[in-house]
Amino acid sequence: MNLQSHCIDPELLSTVASEIGVDWTRLAGKLDATIDTDVIIQEKNYCYDRAMAFLKRWHRKDPNLATVSKLMNALVAIGRRDITNLIELNKKSQINLLREVPETSNAYYIERETYITLMVDYLKIIDQNKDGGHILVHGMAGCGKTVIVSQSVRQAVKQHNCFSSVGVYWVKIGDIKEDELIIKLRSLYIKLTKTPYINQLPSTTEEIVACFNAYLEDNVEKAKCLFVFDDVFNEDYFRILTFAKKSVITSRLNHFVNADTSYYVRVPESLSNDEALQILAKYYPEDVLIGHRQLILQTIRNCSGLPLAISMIGGLDFKYEADWEHAIQIIMRRDTFHTLYEYNYNLYKTFDLGINALNKKERLLYQSLAVFKRVHIPKQSNMALWQMNQHDTKVLLKKLNARSLLVYDKRRYVTVVHDLMIDYLQQLPVRQHQTLQEYHQWLHQSLLNGYLTCCDRSDWSLFPDDGYYYQYLIYHAIQAKADELLQDIFSNFNWMTNKIAAHSGLCNLRNDLLNCKYYLRNNQKNWEKADDLLLLLNQNESLFDIHNQDVVQLLLMVGPENHWITRQAIKLAIRNTRFHSHRNFYWMIKTYPHYKASKITWVASKKIGTVISDRTVRCSNSSQGKLIISTNNNERSNCQISVRNYHNLQLVSRLIPGRQHIYAIRISNDSRILAYRYDREVNSIWNVKRNQVQLTEKSLQCSYNMKRCQFIEDGSKILLWYFKNSVIDGEIDGNINKICKLEIWSTSDWQRQHKIKVPARVSYTDEVIRPIHNNIEGAALSHVKYISQQDTIIIAVVYGEILGCISTQPNHTCDLVLQFDHYFSPIYQSFHSIDSIAVTDDRKLIALQSFDEVMVVRLMNGIAEKYIKIDAPDGSRKLLFIPDSYRLLIYEYDNSQTSYEYNLMEFQSSKNTALMERQLSQCNEENENVIDISCAFINDASVIMQLVRNELEDSYEMKVHTEYRHTNILLNNGAKENKYQRCFLYDDFTSAILVSAYPCHKNTDLTSDIGIQSWNITVVEIVNFQQNYDSKVIEKIIAQYCIYDKVKEFIILSTRHRHQDATIIIVANIKTINNSERTLVMLINYEKSAKTVYFDNNRNEYELTGIIYFDDNNLITRQWLGKDSFKCIIKWYKIGSDSINLTSEHTSTYEIGAGLACKIQISTLPNCTSFDLKMETSTFDLDDGKFLQIWGKKYFELFKRAGAQDRDERFLIEKGDDFVILDPYQDVIVKGYKKTTLSFKLSTQIFSIDNIWPDKFYFVFDRNTKKIEIYEAKTLRLLQALPFRYFTPRMVKWNRQQSQFILTDAKCHYSIIGQVPSELDETFDDED
Repeated sequence: MNLQSHCIDPELLSTVASEIGVDWTRLAGKLDATIDTDVIIQEKNYCYDRAMAFLKRWHRKDPNLATVSKLMNALVAIGRRDITNLIELNKKSQINLLREVPETSNAYYIERETYITLMVDYLKIIDQNKDGGHILVHGMAGCGKTVIVSQSVRQAVKQHNCFSSVGVYWVKIGDIKEDELIIKLRSLYIKLTKTPYINQLPSTTEEIVACFNAYLEDNVEKAKCLFVFDDVFNEDYFRILTFAKKSVITSRLNHFVNADTSYYVRVPESLSNDEALQILAKYYPEDVLIGHRQLILQTIRNCSGLPLAISMIGGLDFKYEADWEHAIQIIMRRDTFHTLYEYNYNLYKTFDLGINALNKKERLLYQSLAVFKRVHIPKQSNMALWQMNQHDTKVLLKKLNARSLLVYDKRRYVTVVHDLMIDYLQQLPVRQHQTLQEYHQWLHQSLLNGYLTCCDRSDWSLFPDDGYYYQYLIYHAIQAKADELLQDIFSNFNWMTNKIAAHSGLCNLRNDLLNCKYYLRNNQKNWEKADDLLLLLNQNESLFDIHNQDVVQLLLMVGPENHWITRQAIKLAIRNTRFHSHRNFYWMIKTYPHYKASKITWVASKKIGTVISDRTVRCSNSSQGKLIISTNNNERSNCQISVRNYHNLQLVSRLIPGRQHIYAIRISNDSRILAYRYDREVNSIWNVKRNQVQLTEKSLQCSYNMKRCQFIEDGSKILLWYFKNSVIDGEIDGNINKICKLEIWSTSDWQRQHKIKVPARVSYTDEVIRPIHNNIEGAALSHVKYISQQDTIIIAVVYGEILGCISTQPNHTCDLVLQFDHYFSPIYQSFHSIDSIAVTDDRKLIALQSFDEVMVVRLMNGIAEKYIKIDAPDGSRKLLFIPDSYRLLIYEYDNSQTSYEYNLMEFQSSKNTALMERQLSQCNEENENVIDISCAFINDASVIMQLVRNELEDSYEMKVHTEYRHTNILLNNGAKENKYQRCFLYDDFTSAILVSAYPCHKNTDLTSDIGIQSWNITVVEIVNFQQNYDSKVIEKIIAQYCIYDKVKEFIILSTRHRHQDATIIIVANIKTINNSERTLVMLINYEKSAKTVYFDNNRNEYELTGIIYFDDNNLITRQWLGKDSFKCIIKWYKIGSDSINLTSEHTSTYEIGAGLACKIQISTLPNCTSFDLKMETSTFDLDDGKFLQIWGKKYFELFKRAGAQDRDERFLIEKGDDFVILDPYQDVIVKGYKKTTLSFKLSTQIFSIDNIWPDKFYFVFDRNTKKIEIYEAKTLRLLQALPFRYFTPRMVKWNRQQSQFILTDAKCHYSIIGQVPSELDETFDDED
């Protein structure tokens, strides 16, 4: 490569971006200060992306001036010669293959040909062997094992093209504890898998080995790489490292694990005289070696020819005969330190020679290196410890390297100190009147002080990520016993943000907090703060975005109300906004949602599935810990069944069955996996073992429909549940589905052992249960759970709202249908149908989901003794208990595919009554039912109104919430028949609107004596409700309307307040008793109490009515044309001051299979009203040429970008330069402004049509991630993603300035989010 070339290779730019890190801004300042880096910071999330964005802009700006030489000079100017060396050496491919392989410069090292040749031959054999192989390089410390292996590996790769496809991974092990080994192997796992962002990494050696095994089995090509584990000090680690198919291990231990595939290389401790002289020749001129040959040979003998000692002697630069004689005397002494057991001479005295050759200052600085962990030490950390500038640090490091006291890698700016030298330094106190322990504590304190000095003594997050600081800062603080600094560090959430980025996940931060907690608790210090943070991290793990996670912003959204974590996050947000130009603002919760159910048991959340059809999740015990099995991408071509460690979600095993619909999967306690598929024609069961799918001998006829299966008896048996079609066991039965079969099979030979027949449907009245012999009445069997089988088979069953158990003797066949009431014992009756149940292994707790509630019942002798309600996430849910525990998992699969874990240990204990007392207090509140909620900004102040019905008193009231007061207002007209259903507030409208709809029976002239159920609709204005807190409010009826039809349900779809003519517009959907739908539109002038009503008298059976677009003058709806039709109709209503018109030219009917492209264009011309709306439609089942001809290039490309195909429906709404493409359910597909477009996932919803034309921010809600995403309105740049734990927003309303918004959910809870102020309020309480 010509370094002066004007044509810069994109690979070169990628190399610079990969290596530059946070220094890219300094590089930008040198190359072109006119390029706005703040904009790049706002647009890009990662250092690599930011660096690449800048380099591309710099190169495109003037390619003739953007030369390689200019780039190289700029890198040198900012002190990044490591990158220039990388480029100049032109060894990119080899460097990528030789990952972390140490440099062995010819300036200091010799090549021991005998051992290198042998090693290379072994490496060539291993490379060619598909089954792999292993080399053990054995020898005492300091004998040169690492150098020989490094030189051999480099030669094998460079000269013989070994491991050319995947390369080499080098890991220095050393004398470390198991937790440090896990950290090293985690880092290796990330490099190997190229998945740098993982929420949790393995926390035990068994887990990490399982992860490696699973990955290498699935990635055969990667398994061909060579792993080098240098200096394995612990015999137990040999077993752990067997996951490597091809490996080299250097060790002082002669220990074989894979004897059949291993090669052994014994490196002698001594160099020959010739080899030792070759090393000394690297340091001394020939005349010195000749002139003092005998003394030099004697010195070599006294050092036993140990390479480490010879190199250190070489670095002493002896000039005179007396120097050699003095060295011999020193080496032969045995007076100060005990010699190491491997050596027959005092190696430490050789170290003494090297250290004492330094001046006093250099000696003290060198000795302080004992404070570091036994890893590569970056230059920045050296500078911090020594409190020296970059130039002086480099000069000293080069000098120490020349004296062989350490190895200084000039390319990566890191140093390595030999383990033997570290052992020596750690025994060498240099301060008077100090014990060794006090000296080490002082060293750690010195390092912390140096780091803090580099951080301007203020902010721990200011230190750069040098590969050491964020990894080990907490370790040094604990060793220094710096309690106050510890508290300061883990209260610095900016530091946590950097820590997570440095470690590519939460795992190391979690371990640091655990270490802090244990240290502080053992020393009787304040450890609760560390525990608070740990709990909060675990609870919100599923919300973490490791790619772009600002911990401050996260904690502002998930921190508890009035908690020290939240207060600290606010303080840091204010400071970050003030001092970081790329951070304009933060968002915080101003008003927290308040839930009735208990949240104190919630301990963790984890992201499990990937798509909505990933509905099944199961958990088990195994030798590898708690395992969780789930589907990923179910029903898709890349469908997988994965088994992962529950605690860290690392893959243990996986199978890819192809495009399948995995209806259900189960995992037994011994981790045998069984899955079965269900469809209308075939029920097949297969075993899943590792990467194979094996069909079992159990197959079912078409007359059986299998509903569930459950492993029992530790996996030796399985419980199957069938419901009958029309034939069972060859018997014809006219009453289809009146019987269900429960069967217990052996999984070893697939022989049926027990069969139990139970009713398919029952009725439960007056505490008596009776079988039902038809398919219409009663409640169907919906859930079956095996409980125990000793002398009696006990099975929990659910019929509709009834949970009970059946007990029977273990006979081969048992028919319980005729006398079912003798076998069935009710346990619990819910108010709604029970949707899901789970039972603990000891049968003491049963969790059940009913409607939107999750309840846990504690059993005592088969009777429900007490219960607790759990505030569960919205959406469809599955329940299961972690085996052998009281930890409940609630899996929300409908949107976020997240599991929430609850610890119910305290609830299970009969001693704890706190939860029950809380539940009893809530029972009183349950008499108050919040039936609706509305919000608005009135006079720029947030106002929330909840419509509440008191069930006992049959009365209604409004609960009004403002920033400063909460008031209950009793209503008069809502009682008895006039049932209020909905409430509405509108911006800058000081009244509230209530709507009631109730049925009544009246005679008509259409039939002689048949009463038709009509509905009265009443609209009431609550006048100036904010000014009537202390008196009765005025309930003014402004409209009434009666529908003379067989109405089943009245649903308001949307309302608006039209300011210019004091009109309320209500759009409602009327469902008739035959389930067809008709549209009602009402215009109500509240000043004149006048109304205009449009009621759809068309007798077509419309269904699934939804609003596509709605403004003051237009309403566009979409409806299905009846349940048996495959057609839809688009209707356009024009709304005037006193008229509502729907004409034939404003409707469009289309086949569902043909799809629909609809463009709604809103005029922005002066003096135009919203009547000037235009709508065009076509189907999608056209060839591209025809579609292009209809829509033109612009709209053709937009619809294609929206992923529109046959059967899809896309609605493009355009207003001037703004446009949006929605699906029929108001999920946003594409948002655009001018030529800038942004695509969204199908799970991204807008909250209302009014939200699509923002002035400042564009808000959407991603149901999968449970985050509100905030975009800049014109650039469409993502500004923030605000997570919501339980709260699933249904509606959002923001103020004029878009500095605050109100959220409401389907359960009528509310929350107010606002920007963090620029400074603390005077009332801000900073007390813990």
